[in-house]
Amino acid sequence: MTEEYLEDSARALSRARALMSSYDYVGAIEAAQHSTELSVKALYLLVGEEPPKEHHAGAEFLKKIIDRLDFSSATEYLKVDLGRAMLISRMYEWAHTVSIYGYKGLSASSLIEKKDAEIALQYADEVESTCRLVVDAVNRKEITIRHTI
Repeated sequence: MTEEYLEDSARALSRARALMSSYDYVGAIEAAQHSTELSVKALYLLVGEEPPKEHHAGAEFLKKIIDRLDFSSATEYLKVDLGRAMLISRMYEWAHTVSIYGYKGLSASSLIEKKDAEIALQYADEVESTCRLVVDAVNRKEITIRHTI
């Protein structure tokens, strides 16, 4: 299931790039946020936890994910990257609602500009890459998963 979420995340990121190319900045932000959400939720599945229903990493991300992973010295740097993934996920939670409904009577297209979509794509790419690195490191046994008792 983890791999499926990451594959869906990569497809959402591709969709975001395509929408960006067609000047659909609102759609690009929505797809980028979706990619971020799927990437982070893949890590919940990786450690055997149910992903949160929210459109972000969830309040328990640090406890349920990062605290369950034992990093080797070669992968220790990923802790910071995972912290950033959580932050980015929380920052872009608003994107889900705003990109669909707008905000306080303003349409999404009046609020979202090209630079907003470019930044969202950069962040989504960073989160997808980080989550992929963590999953790959677990598969190579460079990171191990602590099981709960």
